[in-house]
Amino acid sequence: MRRVLFVMTVLAGLVTATVPAAADPLVVRTDAGAVRGFAAGPVMRFDGIPYAKPPVGDLRWTSPRRPEHWSGVRDATAPGPRCAQARVPGIGTAPSYDEDCLYLNVTAPRAAKRKPVLVWIHGGGLVNGDGAFYDTTRLAAQGDVVVVTINYRLGVFGLLAHPELGVAGGNFGLEDQTAALRWVQHNIRAFGGDPGNVTVAGESGGAFSTCALLASPSTVGLIDKAILESGTCSVYFPKNSVFPGVGEARLVAPRAETEQIGVATAAQVGCATLECLRKIKVEQWVDSLLVNNTAQLSYHTRFLPVDPVGHARPVPMIVGSNRDELRLFAAFAVQFGVPFDDASVRRLFDDTYGEDAEAVRARYPIGDGPHAAAVAWARATTDQGFACRTLADARTYRGPVYAYEFADPNPPMISGGPTVPDFPFGAYHGSELLSLFWEPPGNAAQQELAGQMVRYWTRFAHTGDPNGPGLPTWPRFDGNTVQSLKPGAVGPIDADEQHQCGFWL
Repeated sequence: MRRVLFVMTVLAGLVTATVPAAADPLVVRTDAGAVRGFAAGPVMRFDGIPYAKPPVGDLRWTSPRRPEHWSGVRDATAPGPRCAQARVPGIGTAPSYDEDCLYLNVTAPRAAKRKPVLVWIHGGGLVNGDGAFYDTTRLAAQGDVVVVTINYRLGVFGLLAHPELGVAGGNFGLEDQTAALRWVQHNIRAFGGDPGNVTVAGESGGAFSTCALLASPSTVGLIDKAILESGTCSVYFPKNSVFPGVGEARLVAPRAETEQIGVATAAQVGCATLECLRKIKVEQWVDSLLVNNTAQLSYHTRFLPVDPVGHARPVPMIVGSNRDELRLFAAFAVQFGVPFDDASVRRLFDDTYGEDAEAVRARYPIGDGPHAAAVAWARATTDQGFACRTLADARTYRGPVYAYEFADPNPPMISGGPTVPDFPFGAYHGSELLSLFWEPPGNAAQQELAGQMVRYWTRFAHTGDPNGPGLPTWPRFDGNTVQSLKPGAVGPIDADEQHQCGFWL
């Protein structure tokens, strides 16, 4: 009898040993090693996953390399550090001194399987920001998509062009983004995503980046759809619009120009060679604000052989801007004490438009109400640099295009924005982000719009078409018609007429 019991016990042990334990959904194996995330309500989060080797020391200003393998299970419950960047004046964001910053974050619906993937590229003018700033829960849970946010090298660390670098320089941040997209191809299936259905989306500097990625031969096969918010390739800040006294600002330029900036920046730290530049401590770059000297992507390079304007590959796109983009910058100027009375604004028009100033003023007269002169100035520069350039770029795209204008007249202020009493901010630069991330803002109509936008964006990630059941019909772009995203009044408008683009283009 004992022998029988012994044999039965051994057999039971063998059976138990051959039945695998239930897999832990919070432990996922990547091609570099396993990571453990955490549950957050309706989603699973995996933060701080390295997608490239730290670009430090001799790897500063080199193309990203695959990360080192690790053993065991790596903790993925906290995001990686922000890439090196200076403090943002007026906002209070602390500086970062981290060059070891090439990490990404994944948010996935629970039990996700073969879901569309939305890769979010953060804004910040290519000199600040980070992926972990955005709460991706609503997009992932309500939209049933896997969301990836990334960090990428910024400012001088991500954009330096220099004669010693030649055609290899100028776009290290874009190369980081591309490395993250390759990571998605190799790994996202393990998180429940579909590597064959990847939408790349970004706002401001992230949208400029997305536009440039679509013009690069290095990203062929990595991007299926794109969403560009407030940053098509030819969008720019007209002279004096970032801040009075600041010249015209474009985020893409030929290598011949960006190399001159690189050489001048090197001279400011007493260097003539890359070897010398690599020895300059990150603190010196950041604390001197020289980290911000380099803020343009470079074309005529290996990564970006041609000016990306007009050269985006034909993928389905959502593309748009905000109705009152540059009021934010006018408000910051007011907050910093810049006079914006009628006479001061008249001088701004004269300095910016020269012999055409009178014609521009006639189209943008100063009205009544608080800060009326600043509003007139912001209307003109918004139409010139953002609304009409977005329209012009949309006309060049060869794939299906769905164009929009975010038009909430009174959105809440995003964290760190200016505080100017009675300033009519309107649909300022970045205000649409509150409707896509975090909790829906404001009143019932604004909350309804936020829900509609999440559904538009994620429906597009699923199918390449934002239209779906229960949503106001969004017609494809016909050269002028864009979808106005306004609380309680979502529908098509003639953007050319609304923004006087016949005058600007």
